[in-house]
Amino acid sequence: MMEKEIFFTIVMPTYNSERTIEKALKSIRDQKFDQNQIEILVIDGGSTDRTIEIAERFGAVIIPNEERVPEAAKRLGYQYAKGTWIIKQDSDEVYVTDSQLMRKKRFIEKNPDVYCLLSDKLLAGKKCGISCAYLNYCGDPFSYIVYNLRGSIVSQNKRYLLRKSKYGNVYRYQKGDPYPIGDGGCTAFHIKKYREWFKERYDSQEYVNLSTQKIIDQTGLAGCIPDDNIYHYSKADLKTYLRKVRFKIHFNLNGTNALGYAAKAECDTSYSRRKWVFVLYALSIVFPAVDAVRMAWHNKDCSFLLHFMYTYYVLIVTAVEVLRKVFKKDKGNYSYG
Repeated sequence: MMEKEIFFTIVMPTYNSERTIEKALKSIRDQKFDQNQIEILVIDGGSTDRTIEIAERFGAVIIPNEERVPEAAKRLGYQYAKGTWIIKQDSDEVYVTDSQLMRKKRFIEKNPDVYCLLSDKLLAGKKCGISCAYLNYCGDPFSYIVYNLRGSIVSQNKRYLLRKSKYGNVYRYQKGDPYPIGDGGCTAFHIKKYREWFKERYDSQEYVNLSTQKIIDQTGLAGCIPDDNIYHYSKADLKTYLRKVRFKIHFNLNGTNALGYAAKAECDTSYSRRKWVFVLYALSIVFPAVDAVRMAWHNKDCSFLLHFMYTYYVLIVTAVEVLRKVFKKDKGNYSYG
């Protein structure tokens, strides 16, 4: 009997992820979808806890990631994937319902001209900290302004809607439009078509980090199924969240052009202009205060009032990092969370 062709390859970077990986993997195995058509690649950066043991219990293929960082893990995932579509799922991301993979496949079958499919919203997992809801809504104040992140892909992309059906929405973008980021959150894309288009470049670090943007550049299209949401169990107490933001700023300012904000700005030059919009936004004082109140009201969550404080934390840390870079000072210790 012939083996069934793998449709979805789940690429999941890990490093000491025992706190959340079981929830993530269980939500995949609980899907009402032929499990023989699912491949799970756990790309592990040398975990010393029970991450590997848990992953093996759920039938995942373990691939060592000597560089440890998630960006390198995704690159390995792109190389090893046997599926037609890749889903970029972090080890703290969990499907909300057991029909999401089937709904994705139906959308793909009904929209053969779409090669990139985004989840709608990231929802805060339980007991993840005071900053978790804000993190899932917009990431941080810089992303809120520069990438125009506003929680829901469906609501923030209404002006780009091309067509809609019971299977989901298709959006059309022109050059210069702010594309959805699609870094994680169970974003799916057609890896076989990606390899065909970009040949030997498809698994370069630049093309791995910008896969969503490259596909939209190529086709002008992206899909999203309304309320195709993901629980995100990211640890985000205040101290941890601020440490994550500081790491991200340092990484964006000191990383290579193939990574982070620098890569996105090189791919879409409008991002370079928008970084100055953030500076003006922060210096206005009024706009961050108004947005903090508006977010808290819209989300019915007082923790969003911290947006005002986060904005000035980002501004101050960025200024300090720029000065360190200019004067070639010691860059200090940084860790992600």
